[in-house]
Amino acid sequence: MAEREPKVCLTFDFDGISAWAGSLGMTSPSAVSRGEFAGRVAVPRVLDILAREGVRATFFVPGITVEAWPDVCRRILDEGHEIGCVPVSSGWMEIRSFDDYRTASQLAP
Repeated sequence: MAEREPKVCLTFDFDGISAWAGSLGMTSPSAVSRGEFAGRVAVPRVLDILAREGVRATFFVPGITVEAWPDVCRRILDEGHEIGCVPVSSGWMEIRSFDDYRTASQLAP
């Protein structure tokens, strides 16, 4: 039997501060700094590793995080990754460009 090349699907949640302040209601400086770490340090490091290894991934990003970290989100797209979004009124949607994001955000109430 021929050897098979391993296949994986990588996804990342880039919530930024939205998870801490929104979902968990935590707005202390410690919680906010954890949210800031994602955009300033963690996601850029992950992108560097993915680029080095030649791997593509999907990043799930709330709209508020796209607005807070547009340069990081633009880099995600520019490097060939996908951004998945959950607009309130239309369910799951694939975002491949900032125009797609604008369309999705207009669907939300």
